[in-house]
Amino acid sequence: MLRAEKRKVIEGRVSITRPQGGREPEVIKISIEDVRAAAGFCVVELPLADFARAVTGHVVRGEVTVAGLERVGKKMEHRPFSFPLNRSAALVYGEDREKVACEAIKQHLPEGWQSDDYFRSQDSFYTTEDGKLWARTTIRRWVDDD
Repeated sequence: MLRAEKRKVIEGRVSITRPQGGREPEVIKISIEDVRAAAGFCVVELPLADFARAVTGHVVRGEVTVAGLERVGKKMEHRPFSFPLNRSAALVYGEDREKVACEAIKQHLPEGWQSDDYFRSQDSFYTTEDGKLWARTTIRRWVDDD
């Protein structure tokens, strides 16, 4: 049990699924997400027999995977972000242009923000009236939730 001074209540989402795909043995997957942070941070996979014991009041042990704990209790902000590409980017297309954009955004990204690095939508690249090539994606950051 957590000590009282270590507790923080957040709005969470719990999902319990039975993933398919030929897994042996079959498992139940329990995922926990911080809604405000839009971040999953805990996943437990239990064999069906252990899950059945757990929901009938027995204590079971299993592997718990945690990630993104630094985002828990924070609020995710996101916004579209556009940045210029150099002339050579105009000469490449498809996956190569995506790679160029993923590298180029590193030079333009505001401090504390992370890029989605997704450049596959129709409006990911555009040319301005003066003929310059620009890229557009979504950027995110997590801030203290006051």
